[in-house]
Amino acid sequence: MPTDETGKNAEPLWVAKLEVYARELYVLSHFNPGQDLSREDMTLAIAGNEPEFSEFYYQWDKSGSEHCFNAIYDQKPLSGWWPWPRKNTECEEIGL
Repeated sequence: MPTDETGKNAEPLWVAKLEVYARELYVLSHFNPGQDLSREDMTLAIAGNEPEFSEFYYQWDKSGSEHCFNAIYDQKPLSGWWPWPRKNTECEEIGL
């Protein structure tokens, strides 16, 4: 379990779930998240309360910005792996 700055156990603030779909079993069996995963390949990202998913805090759908929202930071551009919203130049670079 991770620890905080005092060395005590710290509960994670976010937990991720990765679902990978492929048409061929060979593709799935050779998938390596550390090498094969990129923001450009993502199609959907959702953050909500697990396991109920009765509350949603964030959603990005590659099919269009009308399906995207961020209840945590509104329209603030995000860095790292969050795919939306991005600074315009970065969005253009990866086709978002």
